[in-house]
Amino acid sequence: LFGGETLAPGTYNAAAALGLTGELILDLKAGPGDHWYFCLGAAFTTAANSKMIMTGGGKSANVHWVVAGVITLGLNSVAVGSMTTPAAMTVGGGTPLTFDGDPVSFNIGGVLTVAADCTMVLKTADCALPSVTPIVQWVVSGAITIGASATVVGMMKSMAGD
Repeated sequence: LFGGETLAPGTYNAAAALGLTGELILDLKAGPGDHWYFCLGAAFTTAANSKMIMTGGGKSANVHWVVAGVITLGLNSVAVGSMTTPAAMTVGGGTPLTFDGDPVSFNIGGVLTVAADCTMVLKTADCALPSVTPIVQWVVSGAITIGASATVVGMMKSMAGD
């Protein structure tokens, strides 16, 4: 379980399912090219109102989540980094899900479900021009289901043809 921790760049492995509650601070202690790698052998879930926070000049483009099980992003979560899973991904609805800044990608082997009333928000504080937006790319092997009144950001491609 993550939450209330500050992690320096490195590789973090866990065989069991993990979740994020509260805040996970990713603190860049060295050079801007340093990366965080999270390799999880089972599911990953972010609780409602949980936050991944970059400090020390770290970039979300340097954060990589490789999850063997289902990824579930909870209500009002702030997520950073690219996420890959051979399983499904569910994005909670009702309140914003925020992606922090830099280009990220989601590679999902199963289906992608975006709950009703989910609003995805890109934080662009690092961008000099309002017209410059980070890129979010979704590549999904299964079907994509987007609930009523949901707002999704980025380019989406379902390999299932949906």
